[in-house]
Amino acid sequence: MADRIEREILLDDEAQRLFEQLGGIETDRESDQGGKSEDLAGALLEEENRRDECRILLVEFVHLISGYLAGVRLSGETPKHRETLELLLAVLDKICQFQGHQGEILVRYRGAGFDRGQNESAGYVISMGVHSIDLPGSKAMANRRGIILSHLPGRLSTAFSSMASLEIQTLHLNFLDWTEARELFRKSLEILGRYFMSFAGHGTDDSTTVFHNENDQPDPNLTMVAGLNGLSQKTLRGLVAKVKGVMNNPGLEQFTSVYGALFHFKQIREKLLKPPLEVNNLRWLIASRDDEVLTKEKSYLVRKIIDHYGSSLATTAQVVQGIYGCDYRDIEADALDERLRRVGDFLDFAVKSTDREVIEREVLQNMERGLDDLPERLIDSLAIRENTLERKTLQGETISSRLNAKVLDLLAYFKRRTGTKKKMKEMVRRPIDFDDQDYETIARDFKISVKEVKTLLNLLKSCFDKEFRFLRGAFEKNIPEFAVHEKVFSFLWHYLKEIGNRNDRVAYLNSLQALVSYMANPYESILFLLDDLLHSPESIDYSDRNTMMLANAFLQKRIGEHYYDSEMTPEEVLLSDDRLNKELTSRLSDHLEKEQDRLFQKIRTIHEQAQTSLSSEKGADSRMSFKFLFALEREMYIFLSLVGGEMAHMVIRSAVKEYGDAGSEIYGLPKSVQSAKELILLLQVGVRGLARFKDEGDLVPLDRIIVQEPLFARFANSTRGEAGVKRLTAWVEEARKQIRTGVM
Repeated sequence: MADRIEREILLDDEAQRLFEQLGGIETDRESDQGGKSEDLAGALLEEENRRDECRILLVEFVHLISGYLAGVRLSGETPKHRETLELLLAVLDKICQFQGHQGEILVRYRGAGFDRGQNESAGYVISMGVHSIDLPGSKAMANRRGIILSHLPGRLSTAFSSMASLEIQTLHLNFLDWTEARELFRKSLEILGRYFMSFAGHGTDDSTTVFHNENDQPDPNLTMVAGLNGLSQKTLRGLVAKVKGVMNNPGLEQFTSVYGALFHFKQIREKLLKPPLEVNNLRWLIASRDDEVLTKEKSYLVRKIIDHYGSSLATTAQVVQGIYGCDYRDIEADALDERLRRVGDFLDFAVKSTDREVIEREVLQNMERGLDDLPERLIDSLAIRENTLERKTLQGETISSRLNAKVLDLLAYFKRRTGTKKKMKEMVRRPIDFDDQDYETIARDFKISVKEVKTLLNLLKSCFDKEFRFLRGAFEKNIPEFAVHEKVFSFLWHYLKEIGNRNDRVAYLNSLQALVSYMANPYESILFLLDDLLHSPESIDYSDRNTMMLANAFLQKRIGEHYYDSEMTPEEVLLSDDRLNKELTSRLSDHLEKEQDRLFQKIRTIHEQAQTSLSSEKGADSRMSFKFLFALEREMYIFLSLVGGEMAHMVIRSAVKEYGDAGSEIYGLPKSVQSAKELILLLQVGVRGLARFKDEGDLVPLDRIIVQEPLFARFANSTRGEAGVKRLTAWVEEARKQIRTGVM
């Protein structure tokens, strides 16, 4: 259709010149050619491929460095190993060219049990800024990219096995200033290779290849310091002893070892070269950046763990991960069992310590944060009988483990909480009776008294009548009380999904928007919403639109009585930052970068289903109407435009490029004309969102829209549609002005 329109329209001279400068309208697209970089799906795929390229290089980095160290340990330095080192340097040269990192690569062991059926040596994860890859991720990437990457999981598995055989728990590389660090890295790796060679008996002199730490254990990092700076055993021992003597002084509490504290001293920094490579520095089990400062409580506890387990580095790492791990949401039962037993063993030891209470408090508080992320399905699969934990293996066998009483009590609390949560969720369907244990569990979870819990539950019950119909007036009367207990939001959100009557659902949604404006700290609630949205990025739920609408409401400050009584976020929120919570959007921008893979998949799913809906005359291939999908996509674009950041900018720009080209495939689908109003409105939201980024590079797709105004007007094919096109071009002009002047 767009081809025919283009032939029939005669452009004026000025428009024609601009049209030619822009290269015309690409109307010769075939409907079965998806994934072009000019359309949204193609742009997302292109970005995903770029990230895959980075992940491939990270796999290659670990493959080469582990292969070099394992090979040198086995057979000594050979020309083949020197060739491997040169290949490794070339890979790092390429990695340095990627954006989205802070010049650091971190490889750490988190334990088995994150991919069903994997062996112990496979439990590593590689990260570099927003880029990360593990063995399950490499399998997913190989499936996505096909035979060309079919070798990748095997390559990574081999690399991880080599690291496990070398007893490497963490490996960290700082390549922020790679020009200077490149040669230093080469020398450090050669020293590290000789360090591992010494344990295989290749005739090297241990006195020059292995140096010991404050616990008289061989230390690869101190060995690299000594080798880079030509230090003797006597000199390094003296240095280690001096630093050890002041480790408890103010300013040094953040360090977990003498090596970590060494370069805190100005005189040492000025005189000694610091290796850019670190191996088995246990701070990297907790920290993720070089400039991250550990609390004195964390550092003190890690020192205690090291003191207790001595030479057993693997056990030390497992205990630290059990206490401070941030990956409990992905863990499986066997790995959880192992972690709980290891931490319990350490607590049994701590009972005899003079600072038992300090240790127990730090351990249990941090474990509680981790266990809070356990999925309900995993908690439901566990059984607690007296002082043992029972779990099922993949083969259906029951495994029982005796656990430390305090660790078991903590897990039992989460078992109770799961059951109580289910009761709270059922309140909108049937009468529920809560017992004393339920009240105590909610009180602990919400950090309030049992009396306050009973009041809160009565308030929740009062929002629904005997037939469980929603009572908006009662809810809004209780909003100030709900806002105090922000954890209640997860239940209120669940109720929205359960309400069957549409009028009740709309009223409830708008009431939730009113609640949002009262909440003092909405960050955790909006993360909850995003996690709910992205938990299955390859599918769409009817609740997704409400998720995005509430997320957009969370971004606004001081809505108060002026909250929006509708099922759509008004576009006007894009025009001013006066009510935008910029602190919140800044934090969310960083979070979305980490969630980029799932977010891109979700956007692709929405866009593809919208196209499917427009492609089918009867909509048989799409279970959701285009109007619903349009509203969801629209809310998504508003959210990304408000949050901002490079990733959001890329998505909005790509959407404007596709919807702003009258020759795009989406305008030629069977049901596109009857959905013209929605398509034009979607483009309008994209235009207004794009203006917020104030990038002059975005003027080109905006200029293209101006040139094609006659085409869009013809496509709209109605008086109302043409009026929409005129409003669109007016907003395009306004967006161009905002970009040029830098003023919103």
